[in-house]
Amino acid sequence: MGAHVRLRRLAIGLLSIALLSLGAAAQVATPAAPGRTSYQPPSSAPEELRVIGNLLYFSADDGVHGRELWLLKDFDEAPELVRDLTPGPDGSVLSRFSSVGNLLLFRLEAEGIGQLWVSDGTESGTHRIVPETGGRAADYVGPALEMPAGRLLIFINMYEDGDLWITDGTPEGTKALGSKGTRPYTIRVGNMTFGGVGDRVLFRGAENGLIAGLFVTDGTDAGTQEVVRVWDGPGEIGSLGDAAVFQGVSREEGGELWISEGTAETTRLLADLTPGEQGSSPGQFATFGDRIYFAATTPERGRELWSSDGTEKGTVLLNDLYPGTGSSDPYKLTVTQAGIYFVATTKDRGRELWLTSGTAESTRIAAETNPGPGDSEPYAFCWLNNNLFFSAMRPGVGEELWITNTTISDPGLLEDFFPGPTSSEPFYTVRYRDYVVFSATHPLYGRELFKTATHPRTITLVADINT
Repeated sequence: MGAHVRLRRLAIGLLSIALLSLGAAAQVATPAAPGRTSYQPPSSAPEELRVIGNLLYFSADDGVHGRELWLLKDFDEAPELVRDLTPGPDGSVLSRFSSVGNLLLFRLEAEGIGQLWVSDGTESGTHRIVPETGGRAADYVGPALEMPAGRLLIFINMYEDGDLWITDGTPEGTKALGSKGTRPYTIRVGNMTFGGVGDRVLFRGAENGLIAGLFVTDGTDAGTQEVVRVWDGPGEIGSLGDAAVFQGVSREEGGELWISEGTAETTRLLADLTPGEQGSSPGQFATFGDRIYFAATTPERGRELWSSDGTEKGTVLLNDLYPGTGSSDPYKLTVTQAGIYFVATTKDRGRELWLTSGTAESTRIAAETNPGPGDSEPYAFCWLNNNLFFSAMRPGVGEELWITNTTISDPGLLEDFFPGPTSSEPFYTVRYRDYVVFSATHPLYGRELFKTATHPRTITLVADINT
């Protein structure tokens, strides 16, 4: 062990004793930042956590290679640098982690151009799969959507043009779909403008980049075609059985709820919730049971949570959480075995975590981590063993990791991981080997990988990558 390592560990040990002895007083006295100590440990700042089988991929900066692709095979083994994609201390710009089969797909930015890469977890198996086309580099902007037969739909931009591509993770199995003039766009993470209809996928596209419309693909050239043209194309798309439910925009109705089974004959306006040109702007789609749930805006109720069984009569307001014209503005709809967790605003509680099993009677506050009208702004949801782990803010504690389930009335704070009002900001929460693994900041380790479980409810270090 080098002398500099021994000195750093000694400094960390002395700092730990000082923090325990002085508590908040020591934090307030430091000029660095509110709640922080003068000692700032280096951080690898793990991002883009993605579980594929028994492997956990992520990007991190070890302080030597810059930000690169890393892999965790088990908690008993140290994380491995998969490949030094951009040699030197500056590292790589990595994003858009997704999977096809047992392979990782990701975006590597090189000289301002995004490239589509694939990895099997080995150095030799980590390579680029979309070559330069016509003298132009392919800019993978993603995200990706899994298709039958182990294929992945992705959106690739060629400077100002864009095409829908499909890949099986090999260079020869990666190609553009559809006619030359088909230009998909507005594909977003979380609320992607993709929606399943059986073995096919609906998406928002534009012919020659001019007229927006609803398109369908089965992953083949012949099966990629326009379904119907609408004024501004579909917005977000969700799935309900063999149909897709989406926001369609027209001059007459504005943005309203539409439904389609992938043909022009089955594509129609499902419900005009706000008559006139303004529209109700439905979005945040989530399917639970035989109904689809979404947020929509009406003049009488504001933006609230609705549900539909795919018929006009069966499209109803679920609950007016913010009575009158005010809006609870539900979002982050997350489907679990217990029901749908979502974030909403009420007059008395502010922005907190809610839960519904699909009826007005079952809709209730799930966790009020910031009691009173203040907001806790929950995020980074992860479901494990009938418990929802999430990050939320509480004054005096900061943004920390919490846990809740259907059997407890109050959420539990896992730990004030960065003691005092400073936040550990847990993020990129994923389920891995019956643990919740996440990136967070600790006063002794900096921002590194940590893990927790339902029993015991303690947070432990996975690896201090940047020492």
